[in-house]
Amino acid sequence: MADSSSLLPPLCERMSCNRFVPRALDLTILGLLCSLLLYQILHINQNGTVWVMAFLRESSFFFMWLLFSNVIWSPVKHKPYPDRLDKRLQDVVCRLQNAVGRMQNVVLDYVGRMLKDGRNSLKDVGSMLLNKACMVV
Repeated sequence: MADSSSLLPPLCERMSCNRFVPRALDLTILGLLCSLLLYQILHINQNGTVWVMAFLRESSFFFMWLLFSNVIWSPVKHKPYPDRLDKRLQDVVCRLQNAVGRMQNVVLDYVGRMLKDGRNSLKDVGSMLLNKACMVV
């Protein structure tokens, strides 16, 4: 059975933003940072502990820049359609009403059968209703 919500139009639309110039700048900065780190790795034996500390500081900056760039690399805008919410809500309400109606019919049917059979104790009726309600849901 197909989901009826897939037949309804979406509540929001996802639109990607074109960022050609900022992406080119990001790639340039990435290349410069990689070349700086490579230079420091190749010449780390020629200098002392200050060079190692600078390498660690710049590598942590490089890592943070990569995380930040990853977040802003592909920005999207969401365009909401609040007018479509009414249609979606009406569909959900109709499905809930149908489920409640089916549950009421099942309960009334089993209570009627139990009363015809002569089992009218509250314990019997409660346990039967609980079992049937779990089967319907």
